[in-house]
Amino acid sequence: MFDNIGIIIYLYLIRCLYRKWLEGKSYRFAAQIHQVDLTWGNIRIDSLTPSLGVMAASFHEIQIGEKGIQSSPSGYFTGVVESTLAGWKLRDAHWSIAKPDK
Repeated sequence: MFDNIGIIIYLYLIRCLYRKWLEGKSYRFAAQIHQVDLTWGNIRIDSLTPSLGVMAASFHEIQIGEKGIQSSPSGYFTGVVESTLAGWKLRDAHWSIAKPDK
């Protein structure tokens, strides 16, 4: 169906379309949130190499929306951090939201 060049072009186009879609989603979310208070707990950092590490922590947020509506998600965060010339930066991140108590 595709040769190697065709596959590379196809994957590049899919990536560009996904980025445009994701940027639109992020903008709409950011426009709806006026304030976020983030509290970290139980922070754990492990070194993988001198320039790579992993971190994990529980978190609790208080989000205040454009109409004063408040949301308070809690969960767990994990990420890969990398030492760069500009300092430590998140390379990958994952947020898991806990189910609310019933």
